[in-house]
Amino acid sequence: MASARQIAANRKNAQRSTGPISQAGKTRAAKNALQHGLTCTNSPFRDEIEGFARLLSKETNQSDPTFASVEAAHAQLALLQVRKVKATIFDRFFESDRTLDDSVRLNAELRKIERYEKRAFSRRKRAMQHL
Repeated sequence: MASARQIAANRKNAQRSTGPISQAGKTRAAKNALQHGLTCTNSPFRDEIEGFARLLSKETNQSDPTFASVEAAHAQLALLQVRKVKATIFDRFFESDRTLDDSVRLNAELRKIERYEKRAFSRRKRAMQHL
């Protein structure tokens, strides 16, 4: 547990914290929603996921959606979200001056997104094997 002195120091530091000041920092912070959105488990597309899971269940001659069909639907939605983010990243790159810095930034952003794409592909593959 933190001491009273540490708590006071934390509060003092928190009062000075104003978030990003530079435009680059603000741009980076604005991407947090995309990153956390890709890992978010509470999807606003619940009806679409359930509908897709029912469709998968019918294709595999099951009466009710199983865990595997729901998992496959979630993974497919995650793949679609990743592709949308990648398209946004590419659009931003092609609208830029396409300098070396822009290319380096594009590569770094695509590498960050790649782990989410791999995870979604793996989830979908595993789920489809259990159908």
